[in-house]
Amino acid sequence: MNNFVQRTIFGATYVGILLAGILLGYKVFVPVFALVLVLAMREFYQLMADYAHTQTSTTLNIGGGLLLFLGAVWFANTGQIYALAAMPVYLLVLLTGELYAKRENPIRSVAISLMGILYIALPLSVAVALVDNGLGSYRSDFFACRICLHLAERYICLPHGYDVWQTSAF
Repeated sequence: MNNFVQRTIFGATYVGILLAGILLGYKVFVPVFALVLVLAMREFYQLMADYAHTQTSTTLNIGGGLLLFLGAVWFANTGQIYALAAMPVYLLVLLTGELYAKRENPIRSVAISLMGILYIALPLSVAVALVDNGLGSYRSDFFACRICLHLAERYICLPHGYDVWQTSAF
C-alpha cells in the first residue's frame, strides 16, 4: 500500500475516533482522550530521550499529564478550582526528584518534562470545553479563560479591590 494512502486512512480513522469522543459525551471522551494523551506523551518523551539525549521520568510525567487532564474534566463538571490542586504537588515532586537524581543536566530534564505537559497535556485538557456536559447543551465557557478569570479575581482583584468596593458609593 502506498505510504500516502496508508497515512490518509489512519489519519481519517484518528479524526473519526476523536470526533466520536467529543460528540458522544464524557463516557467516551475521557477514555479516548486519556489514551491519546498517554500515547502522545510516551512518544514525546521517547523522542526527546533519543534526540535531546536527556533522560526524564516518563512515568511521572505521564502521570502529571493525566492529573492535569482528569483535573480539567472534574473542573468542567463541578466548577471547583480545587480539582487542579494536584498539579502543584506534581511540580514539587518533579523538581525535588530532579534535585536528587544524578543526571548530567537536570535543568534540561525539567524543561523537557514541563514541555511535554504544556505541549500535549494542556491542549487536550482545554478540549474538555468541547464536550457535551450531559445536560443537553454544550459548554459555552472556555476552560482556560475561566481558570484565568477565577485566579485573577481571587488573587489580584479581591485583595486590593475589596476595600475600594466597600467604600465606594455603590
